[in-house]
Amino acid sequence: AVGPAPTKADLGALVTKGESAAVIVVPGGMTSIQIAWTRPHDAAPDTFAKRRAGLIEDLGFLVLKRRVSAIASKADAPFISADVGSQDLLDSAHVVLIAANSEPDKWQAALKAIDQEQRRIQEFGVAQAEIDREIREYRSALQAAAAGAATRMTTDIASMLARSVDDDQVFTSPAEDLSMFETMTNGVTADEVNQALERAFSGNGPQVVLQADQSPEGGADTVRQVYDAS
Repeated sequence: AVGPAPTKADLGALVTKGESAAVIVVPGGMTSIQIAWTRPHDAAPDTFAKRRAGLIEDLGFLVLKRRVSAIASKADAPFISADVGSQDLLDSAHVVLIAANSEPDKWQAALKAIDQEQRRIQEFGVAQAEIDREIREYRSALQAAAAGAATRMTTDIASMLARSVDDDQVFTSPAEDLSMFETMTNGVTADEVNQALERAFSGNGPQVVLQADQSPEGGADTVRQVYDAS
C-alpha cells in the first residue's frame, strides 16, 4: 500500500531582527567571522523570472567574492580566506552571508575588512566590466558541464533529480542550463546587479557572528563594538 505523501513541517515566520552580534566557542576550531542578512524564504513556484533574479544577485556576490579573494592573496592580508553567497535554510529563510577565516589574533581586522568591502559595494556598486567578467567565467563553467553531460554517472543524475524535487525546482539538463543562462544574461547591466545587491543587504541584520577557540574579553559586546567602529 502507498502511504500519504509526506508533508513539510511548518517552521513558522522569520522573526524581524536588527543588528546583532554573537560568539560561538569551538575549542580547537578555526577562527572565523561572518556577517549575515536574512529575509523570508521565497516559496513561489520555480519560474524563469525567479531563476533570473537569483542569478542577477549571484553575479553581484561573485564580484564581491573576487574583491575579498584579492585581499586574501596579499602578503599582509587580514584574513586567510573569504567567501560570499546565499542559501535557503529549511524553506524558512534566505540567508546572505559574507565570511572570512583568520588567525585567532586577527579576527578584528578580518571583520573590518569584509565589512568595509560590503559597505563599498553597496554604496558604490559594481562596474560593468566586473559583471562581464563574471558572466564569461560562469558561461565557461556551464559550457564545460554541457560538453561533459554524456559522461555523467547515473548516480549523479539521480542525485540531481532528487535534489530538484526536494527544492521544488524543474529539472533541467546542462544544455538547458546553458541556454537559459545566455537568455538571462543578455543585456544585464551593472545597475540591475546593484539593485539586486541593495535588496540582498537590506534584510534582517547585519548579524555578526564570531566563531573562535575562546571568547574574546567582553564577548559579543566586543564583537559588536569592533563592527560598529569599522
